[in-house]
Amino acid sequence: MFFTLSFNKDTRLPNHTLINNWWFSYDDGWSNTKNRWFKGYYQPDCKHGNYVEINTVNSNISIIHDQYRSFPLWWDDSTTTLTNLLGQGKSIYADDLVLLTNDGIELTKQDIIGKIPQNTVSLDQVVEKIEKNLIDKVKDLADNYNYLPKKLFVSGGIDTLMLYSLIKQKNLPVDVVDYQHLDYDWFLNNNLENIKSQHWGYNQIHHWRQSTMLITGACGDEFLFRGPYTIALWAAWYNIEIEKFIKTSSGYHSNYFLKEKNISTFRKFYENRKQIQEQYPTKIDLFRQILNINANDHQHWHIGNTITWTPFKDLELTKIILQLSVEDLMQQILDAKVNKTIMERLYPQSLCFLSKSKNYRSRENLHLLK
Repeated sequence: MFFTLSFNKDTRLPNHTLINNWWFSYDDGWSNTKNRWFKGYYQPDCKHGNYVEINTVNSNISIIHDQYRSFPLWWDDSTTTLTNLLGQGKSIYADDLVLLTNDGIELTKQDIIGKIPQNTVSLDQVVEKIEKNLIDKVKDLADNYNYLPKKLFVSGGIDTLMLYSLIKQKNLPVDVVDYQHLDYDWFLNNNLENIKSQHWGYNQIHHWRQSTMLITGACGDEFLFRGPYTIALWAAWYNIEIEKFIKTSSGYHSNYFLKEKNISTFRKFYENRKQIQEQYPTKIDLFRQILNINANDHQHWHIGNTITWTPFKDLELTKIILQLSVEDLMQQILDAKVNKTIMERLYPQSLCFLSKSKNYRSRENLHLLK
């Protein structure tokens, strides 16, 4: 769902509609009623999902989206332009609601994080809560989007295989693909290479010209607390020199975390732990910062006629994970314990296809997938 709103057409995009005094430029795959342009999907509460609405009220245009907004936004005051396509100017953060008027832009802050639980719960309780969260999303997908053909690319990594275990357990009709599929259209031909250079997630994208839903593991590392940056922040706050644990672990993430860029991050944060503890004096302050980082980590949003289903893009999952004790959370960090336990419960065979180490020989066991 790439788009631009400006007083001039954005020639990087193939479609253009004049709304009041604003040119709305956009990629394929949008639906339109009288005063509303829409792309994506809702979840039942209409806060979650992965969608955007362009609504017109009198001479104003409001940008309405899911609670955590899957895509970045930029506002360029010099050209009076709002876009999520390689924009310039001011970044609009996920907790900003946007209204365009004849005079420019108005931003309204909203609380997208909500209440942060402070109690500690067991690993089994966390597994049950996250499993229910994901199963409910699969049920919504089956009940409300059965008209869309669904594709899942299984990479051999833990997030796509966790999705595989969910759809197998629920017997959801999904075409599992083991190849890169990319139908080039006008927009991709003219923009994909530039998008890839700025958004790493689009180096791992699939696209079908026909309306299709791509089931994607985007945000799994980050929202299930396996991303190096937030782990480094968390460990430093707790005075944990996490590098020592990584070097003695044989867990799923060990080799990945030992990469120089990740070790450097762990070291930097640990060396600055006193400043971090002063900046975030309470556990709630720390957790809120972790959730803020995740909320603004944009990875996959829709492209052309392919809608990306992103069930891991949900801060409630991170909140649940952060209720673990330090000891249990370390198991998740080093070896994806929560993910593996859920996969074992839902569809144990999925673990047979998992690579031994994240991002290393990821396809080593996929020949077993029938």
